[in-house]
Amino acid sequence: PPAAAPPADESPAAFAAALKTSAATAAGVACDLVTVGTPVRVAASSKRRLLSETVTVDVTAAFQVGATDATKNAATDDVVAFATKAMYMTDWLLPAEKRSSDNSAAGTAAVAASAGAALPCPASKTYEEAVALSDAGSYEEAARALNDLLACAYESGASAALNDMADEFNMLGYATRKAASPDAELSELYYKRALQIDPTHQGATGYLGELYVQTNQLGLARETLDKLKMMCPPPNDCVALGVLRYAMSVNNVVEGAFVRDVAWNDCFDLACSPMNITVGDTLNFVYSEAHDVVKVADAAAFETCADGVTVGATDAGAGYEHRFENEGVEYFVCSQGSHCANGQKMVVNVHSARTTPSAGGEAPSYSLQTEVQSGARQGVRGGALAAAAAVALMSY
Repeated sequence: PPAAAPPADESPAAFAAALKTSAATAAGVACDLVTVGTPVRVAASSKRRLLSETVTVDVTAAFQVGATDATKNAATDDVVAFATKAMYMTDWLLPAEKRSSDNSAAGTAAVAASAGAALPCPASKTYEEAVALSDAGSYEEAARALNDLLACAYESGASAALNDMADEFNMLGYATRKAASPDAELSELYYKRALQIDPTHQGATGYLGELYVQTNQLGLARETLDKLKMMCPPPNDCVALGVLRYAMSVNNVVEGAFVRDVAWNDCFDLACSPMNITVGDTLNFVYSEAHDVVKVADAAAFETCADGVTVGATDAGAGYEHRFENEGVEYFVCSQGSHCANGQKMVVNVHSARTTPSAGGEAPSYSLQTEVQSGARQGVRGGALAAAAAVALMSY
């Protein structure tokens, strides 16, 4: 939990009252419509959970007969936001100061479809059409289309639809952030839901980092950059990494040190070679006293295991760090016994850091998952959503 978390002696009643108010605010309903069971402290944990094994969330998109399309659309948008919190990001139902420091949850959910359709499904626009709207700078329209797609998926109750929509949530986070009246908190929620579905989603990772830059959460921006560096090593990199680097550079945000551990003992048979990194990165060689780290002059010396300069002695294996300041190629070997001859050596290619402006109309979807046909994302939606979500531990 964050440092600002409530004290351990907070009463169950006080915690429940805070949760009730926060959940009512998130749902946009009166407090008397929310019932919270008595929370208990989990043994050997700083978290609480409700006594029951599940939390049942009944969400209805309600509006008067003859309501305008704008009213209906607003209700649908609110349903998607609240259902995402209640079903998957349950920590977000807590007041902000009570959430865990990473603002995430690992809840699972089973969804029961509602009867009595009042809103049309499948949605009127496909994911590809929503991307095209964003491409044209029509972020509000793109968000509307994506909310309809997600509401249909929630209503259908199909786990395949709910758990295969990382691109939709990423795009919704992007459109929400780029709208004329942006909502940074909702944007963060949708990016994180995308990353729950697909932790390797490059686009969601990069755009979440860009959001952190925009909201001056620079420590989180640097952490996100480091994650992308691991996802997208040079020389190929990825667009998302360039976008985040650009956002940081134009806002005068220093990237910070990026250190990658190298288990040097395991680098026989060229298992660690080649290593591709970026100027300014550091490799941390970790090894036992039976090894050392020697830098040799060039490719010929590398091939013949010639003598070089010992940069990491045998007694430095707890962690010899080598920072790379210039572009080019550097060569490292172990000089102990026949280790180099047996392939305990590594070529390090040091690349320049590339940046890419975040084009306003660029489709922000760089998922590593297999492309899913749009028809698989469609469901049948009624006027209400009923969700039985497995309870997640709530930060206390």
